[in-house]
Amino acid sequence: LAVISAASFKYLQGLDSEKLSPETGKKVALALRQMGRVSQLQGRRGEALEALQRSRDLFSRLHNKYPEVPGLLFELGNAEYYIGVLHNEQGHYESALESMRRYHRLTRKLLAADPENPDWLMEMAYSHNNLAAVQLSSGRDFDEETQGHVTEAIRLFERARQLRPEDA
Repeated sequence: LAVISAASFKYLQGLDSEKLSPETGKKVALALRQMGRVSQLQGRRGEALEALQRSRDLFSRLHNKYPEVPGLLFELGNAEYYIGVLHNEQGHYESALESMRRYHRLTRKLLAADPENPDWLMEMAYSHNNLAAVQLSSGRDFDEETQGHVTEAIRLFERARQLRPEDA
């Protein structure tokens, strides 16, 4: 599996992103993300970070080139999330916070475009929750900023539940 994964990674990273359609580019970026997640779970964090960053970079290029294509902004935000999780697991808290802050900013754009979308409300709540979690993981006290993230996450979760009460 490691040999197949390495060969696949080499092939995918050799593709010219400028020639990919948004649909194909998204599939390639998601495949790179999955390879990063597998490497992360196998403890190969350097390989994981490289794959996750390549996935993020491809999503960034795709979103910049095709800003009207739905889902690319969401996936770009999630790419930052996965990089942040990896940094947090490694104890690289400043890098984790930077990625989670980018995830938060991107998610804010999603929500601004459709403020009553329960999925985007949930995503925004997750971003607040993740910022608080990284702050606490870093050994920081439960300060006013952390409390603000937790409070806002709860408010957003409750709003999403009001908009979609049948979805437990």
